[in-house]
Amino acid sequence: RDTPDVAADPVQIDQVLSNLIENAVRFSAPGGEVVVSTAAWHSSVQIRVVDHGPGIAPADRERVFEAFARVGASAPDEAGSSGLGLAIAKAIVEAHGGRIWIEGVPAGGTAVVVELPVADAEQVSEELRS
Repeated sequence: RDTPDVAADPVQIDQVLSNLIENAVRFSAPGGEVVVSTAAWHSSVQIRVVDHGPGIAPADRERVFEAFARVGASAPDEAGSSGLGLAIAKAIVEAHGGRIWIEGVPAGGTAVVVELPVADAEQVSEELRS
């Protein structure tokens, strides 16, 4: 993939991260830990949001990005959720030339990974860590 000619919209990327972190908190046990990390990867930066909740079955990992999708275990406060967060996140990430996917966590839980193309992935990853 080539790096897009358009600069990233920080408001939209903030929306993606907010949606992912809110979901991770919603599906984590009370007092559970949510970890956000970044890493340079070739000509992109990867942002990973990990929770230790019930996880998402491999068969459902693509479907959760569909609008209004509900899969697996329900969150305690799911009634307040629109079911659009991951669909919006996917649309924004793809509009920025990136991709988003879900991985399982060996100890249980979910990792949502966002990969965005950048000119200097090492610099961006370092800026995100500070």
